[in-house]
Amino acid sequence: MVPIFVIATVVVFILADGLLQWSRARRKEAVPDLTASIPGFELARVQAPAGLFLDSGHTWLGLEPTGEAKIGLDGFVQRVLGRIDKAQMPAAGQSVRRGDELFSVTQGNRKATFRSPIDGVVGLVNQAVVRDPGLITADPYARGWICTVEPEALARDLKVLRIGEESRSWLAEEIQRFKDFFATLSVQHMALGPVVQDGGQLTSGVLESMDDQAWDKFNEDFLKPVPEPDELHS
Repeated sequence: MVPIFVIATVVVFILADGLLQWSRARRKEAVPDLTASIPGFELARVQAPAGLFLDSGHTWLGLEPTGEAKIGLDGFVQRVLGRIDKAQMPAAGQSVRRGDELFSVTQGNRKATFRSPIDGVVGLVNQAVVRDPGLITADPYARGWICTVEPEALARDLKVLRIGEESRSWLAEEIQRFKDFFATLSVQHMALGPVVQDGGQLTSGVLESMDDQAWDKFNEDFLKPVPEPDELHS
């Protein structure tokens, strides 16, 4: 019964998103282009494939036919981080709650930590990523997945995740927020030259050229999921 309920839940979300987009097309409403003033990162290269949910801590979640949730890091943070030298994976059977540390990736001696978007128990761990962390950079939404989690309160947790047009708009806002974040740190700590292209566009892998303090602040500002309202735990 659980897999049937899970599939029914995600179908409702996807159908609702499809109806919203159809309604906009029928009314010929123009969707605001939030990326018009965002140089450097192209939204088309970071948005999640259809049917995936995004969390504010920059993990994605896809539902499997078994009812398990497959989890990875999203295309925005993959392009910001650049090279990944090692992935520290969760343990199979580990219990997690939304907001708990789930996995991390390292670049040299610097680490980016990702937190679970849902409550549950870790199932499969992607051993291909353990052997070749570069899969995360090459294909974050498919071969670079991290683990599966057997959900414990999926219907509740999905309420605070994003899908479809909502995820696209949110990623555009995150790109703009990162530009502001980068500009502030550039003034405080570093020169712009190593991390911009001609014309002032941010390069992919911009964090490769930033210092440890910038990584710590990036973890704090971008990789902690926004807590859900208390009533969702009731």
